[in-house]
Amino acid sequence: MKTKALFLDVGWTLLYPRESLWEIFAAVSNSVGAAISAAETERTVHAIMRSSRDQAIAELENGAEFSDSDEEFAALFHNMGRAVYQRAGVASDYGALAERFFERFWKAENWVIFPEVFDGLERLRALGVKLGVLSNASSELTLFLEALGLL
Repeated sequence: MKTKALFLDVGWTLLYPRESLWEIFAAVSNSVGAAISAAETERTVHAIMRSSRDQAIAELENGAEFSDSDEEFAALFHNMGRAVYQRAGVASDYGALAERFFERFWKAENWVIFPEVFDGLERLRALGVKLGVLSNASSELTLFLEALGLL
């Protein structure tokens, strides 16, 4: 059976960040005087994810629906940031810190395309495979991919 279409995720499939979530959360915390490492930040976020996973599964099994809105996407990072900043002892404007995180993490210069991506995509296109992206990123993903030369 010939593959007709292939959908790929973006982050950690086609490209990866030069500076990780953990490093940026830690750097933003450190910039306001809180000492927290990237490793501590990663542990904090993973603990949050583990603790909320079972609740999310139960809600989904009970018929809950989840949207894919830009607001929910941003809220995820705001909530992660708030937890990290609180863990680090930051008593600051969490919204402003979240904006600093977003500016640093989501700028195109922070992202690196895996070296084999362009060749792999061209080979798939040559085989007649239609390519697409499925992602939980914001609706600005098209502009982001264009800035990186991947659109």
